[in-house]
Amino acid sequence: MKDVGLDADWQVIPGSEDFFTVTKLFHNALQGMELIATPEMIDTYLKQNLNNAELFGGEYDVIMVHDPQPAAMLSYIEKQGKKTGKWIWRCHIDLTTAQQSVWGFLEPYIEQYDAAVFTMEQYVKDGFKMDKIAFVPPTIDPLSSKNMEINEETIESILHRYHIDPNRPIATQVSRFDPWKDPLGVIDAYRIAKKEFPELQLLMIASMASDDPEGFHYYEKTSRHAAGDPDIFLLSNLEGVGNLE
Repeated sequence: MKDVGLDADWQVIPGSEDFFTVTKLFHNALQGMELIATPEMIDTYLKQNLNNAELFGGEYDVIMVHDPQPAAMLSYIEKQGKKTGKWIWRCHIDLTTAQQSVWGFLEPYIEQYDAAVFTMEQYVKDGFKMDKIAFVPPTIDPLSSKNMEINEETIESILHRYHIDPNRPIATQVSRFDPWKDPLGVIDAYRIAKKEFPELQLLMIASMASDDPEGFHYYEKTSRHAAGDPDIFLLSNLEGVGNLE
């Protein structure tokens, strides 16, 4: 946004390990995993949203809140008389099979926003009360280094750094280590393809987030499923993988 002349800030919410564990469960439940939101989960979630609302400062014309983790902040900010500008809730999740115990809890908080943005029209739950809804499908930032064309010399240098053979075929998955991205299934598919293309290499590239405790668990699970195959490369920001790589 700054590249096109907007004065924009990016703020990251703090939270305890318990909070991030609960919000990961909520995230998975909104994608369809069976879960009953317990009073303890709700209490953990709301207490951290209250804390984050108290920490929030600054006056903005537009505030965009991403996904369920901080969704309840606006409710507390309004109670504190600190609301300025328009607040937009951005949903990056496919809610078509969301568990009602979680969505039903979050929905009243989300309906307090001035507008909401979803990836697809089908992701809006029936009965969702919001006058202004927009749809923005997945896009890329053409100005980011990870989306710019790079020369062959740089490509080969990066591949050699991670001991990947540029002269052999490569299959790649770029996503989180997450059950919803099915990295174990990707490895299974690679093994099927490798029977026909024995030189095939598999690159599984991810960014490990500190607010996703499940990500590290699934990284280990994926590593065990790879079973020491020297042609499977699990690469992340922990190994120095950034936008360029």
